[in-house]
Amino acid sequence: SLKSLKVDGVTVSVGDVIAKPFGTSAVTVLAVANSDAADVVVDGASGLHSGLNTVTITVTAENGAVATYLLTIDVALSSNTGLSSLSVNGSDVLGSLSFTAAYGASSVSVTAVTADADASYEVSGASSIAAGSNDVLVTVTAANGAIQVYTVVVTVPATSPDNSLKSLKVDGVTVSVGDVIAKPFGTSAVTVLAVANSDAADVVV
Repeated sequence: SLKSLKVDGVTVSVGDVIAKPFGTSAVTVLAVANSDAADVVVDGASGLHSGLNTVTITVTAENGAVATYLLTIDVALSSNTGLSSLSVNGSDVLGSLSFTAAYGASSVSVTAVTADADASYEVSGASSIAAGSNDVLVTVTAANGAIQVYTVVVTVPATSPDNSLKSLKVDGVTVSVGDVIAKPFGTSAVTVLAVANSDAADVVV
């Protein structure tokens, strides 16, 4: 039998559940048998993880009789709600928490990596954005249930910045920007048909 039992210097009883803070990887278990001739072996006091850990104390009497005593070390779950990376459409936004999407965009792709592997995250608002400012929320839930919300401001331009040409014709013949088009002597005018890629763009020749 046991005369005394301590964990990290604190007297405990067989069968107790001892709470320890997150990150505790080992405890010091001091088990003293009633008989000086008994052998005491402690197993499971190191290599601890978040959650419940069983420590086994085996006492072997001088005559070979064996008794086993158990303790439970309850290591707290992490409260870490941090992110190690956060990106929108492949662009890092962890520092700025802002992103400018393409004109006409109606959704963005948001990916994140939590600082703690046991944490989880959910994204809301990324699939229903419109022209102007949009709040996309990334909610991180720590292993212990703590919650932190990251708000990424996604801006969609109200007007298109596209000023490129879809097609260009001179007198019905397709040409390229920068071309030199030969015309016969006496030509005083040509018909230029320029079509922009954006239907919202204004084209003046």
